[in-house]
Amino acid sequence: MNTQMTLNSPSRTVKKVLVAAVLALTGLVAVGCATAPGGNVYSSRDVGAPTRIKMGTLMDAEPILIQGENNRIGAASGAVIGGVVGSQVGGGKDERAVGAVAGAVLGGVLGNAAEKQVKKQQGYRYTIDLDGEGLVTVVQADKQPIARPGSRVRVEYGAVVKVLPSY
Repeated sequence: MNTQMTLNSPSRTVKKVLVAAVLALTGLVAVGCATAPGGNVYSSRDVGAPTRIKMGTLMDAEPILIQGENNRIGAASGAVIGGVVGSQVGGGKDERAVGAVAGAVLGGVLGNAAEKQVKKQQGYRYTIDLDGEGLVTVVQADKQPIARPGSRVRVEYGAVVKVLPSY
């Protein structure tokens, strides 16, 4: 059996393409799972930073869908995967080149759509009547409301504004 033929067989190429696709999609999912912080999540830049706190009454907690920022990792990953897969189509150089370009374009479009989908998250738009200051709204990534309408809440003004239950 010819070793050279075995190393370059189509099944080995397909395996390489599948491994590359899995690695790229794993990276995309990892990036897509990074969500905006909810009210009880703080970043390292918040440590030691002063915050101003205002008290108020929660008037409404409207459920919303937060669309994540698109940093184009999905499009880039999809284009690479699509280009590699597309270059396997056809037998001659011209067919492979056309396949690579078409695959890259299609992969980029699909990767972009996938990135947008995995970055969507549940949140709430809170309307708060600040004591003596009027109404404000704050959008926050929470899986459930932090309190019921009519409850007292505190609004923390730091690197980002957060709405938290009053204690």
